[in-house]
Amino acid sequence: MFLINGQDISSLGMYFKKGTIFKELLKMPKPKERQLNNWSDENGYDYDNLSPTFFEPLEYNPIVYLVANNLSQLTTRRDSLIALLNDPEGFTLTSITLGKDYLLRFVDSGQFNDLTPVWKGKKLFCEIQMKWINNHEQAEEYGVLYDDNDVPILDEEGHYIIVKK
Repeated sequence: MFLINGQDISSLGMYFKKGTIFKELLKMPKPKERQLNNWSDENGYDYDNLSPTFFEPLEYNPIVYLVANNLSQLTTRRDSLIALLNDPEGFTLTSITLGKDYLLRFVDSGQFNDLTPVWKGKKLFCEIQMKWINNHEQAEEYGVLYDDNDVPILDEEGHYIIVKK
């Protein structure tokens, strides 16, 4: 389950293509180049071991599906998604599965690959390649609300109750 700014993405008709989102979110960051000396009279490099390590931004390229009952609902859901991603300060993607929040910035949406009717469920869906940047900024923390027995609390519709930490 995923949230964008505390809102369940399935309420937007948004789903990640299987196998794309966790591959993106679990990427390892590349360290920025450290100061070093390459002394001609010593083997290897003499690295600065005192300064902290800083990282290059991570680029995520998940594939997103928008699903709707008709074209009007699809365009409304697309507009709602754009409104969430449009904040100049970025947006928070929460992975309930990983128990982690990511403060991301929307950079590009690549191509609008597909608009295909799914006849079995009489649904429309489109596939969109997203491009998000993780600048390693501290995200506002959200989490699932648990009862005293450490069991997640669900609302009347069976959705997790999400609260700020």
